Parts: sequence; structure tokens; C-alpha cells
Amino acid sequence: MNARILALVVGLTLVSSVARAEKPKGVVLVHEGETGIWLGLTAHQVILADLKELRIRRTEVELLAQKAAIRDAQLTDLRLAEALASKAQETSAKALSAAVRGKREAEEARDAWHRSPMLWTGVGVVLTLATVFATAQIAK
Repeated sequence: MNARILALVVGLTLVSSVARAEKPKGVVLVHEGETGIWLGLTAHQVILADLKELRIRRTEVELLAQKAAIRDAQLTDLRLAEALASKAQETSAKALSAAVRGKREAEEARDAWHRSPMLWTGVGVVLTLATVFATAQIAK
């Protein structure tokens, strides 16, 4: 029995020195019919720290994936907004062009010869004189 305890202590000492190495190794042990690996406390702490870090990294990856999905949605929205703004700009340019053309046509119509005040004044004078002479001729 003492030899077994001594062998276990020596084995644990050797394993703990191996576990402190850069690549922790374990010793296969059987306890109550279960086969397992014994690791030194330092190796165990390193593994626990790595597992904790792994959980943190997985959470970061999930958050970054969500952020990427949000950015993709934002990019899609921005592309749609850009397309709509481009269409609105085209529509505005057409409306402005039509307004300028309408203004030019209205100015041209305003300046047309048949809208001249001098013409209509002259027509009025001629008609008035014709009426006066016609009335004078009828009165004679």
C-alpha cells in the first residue's frame, strides 16, 4: 500500500512538472473503473482560461456576425435610397426642364405680334374712324 502511494506521489510530481511545460500533457489514470487524464493545477488553470477566452471569442464572433448583418441591411437600404434619390433627381430635372420650356413659350406668346398693344390700338383707331365716317355718310 505504501508503495502504491509512493508511486502515485512520484507519478503526480512527474506529471505536474510535465503539465507546467508549454504543451500540457496528462497522465492516464483509472479511478473507480473510469479512465481519465490527470492534469496539473497549472495546466488545468490554463485550460479553464482558454475555455473562458473561447466563450468570449465566440460571443465576439456572434456579435460581429450580427453587426455584419446589420451593415449589410444598411448597405441595402443606402443603395435603395441612392436609387430613389437618383430617380427623384431625374424627375426634378424633367420638371425643371418642362417649367423652363413653359416659361419660354409663355414669354414668346406674350411677345407675339398679334398680342402687341400698338396693333390693337391701331385696329381700334381704324374701326372707330370707319364707324364715324360710316355714320357721317349715313347721316348725310
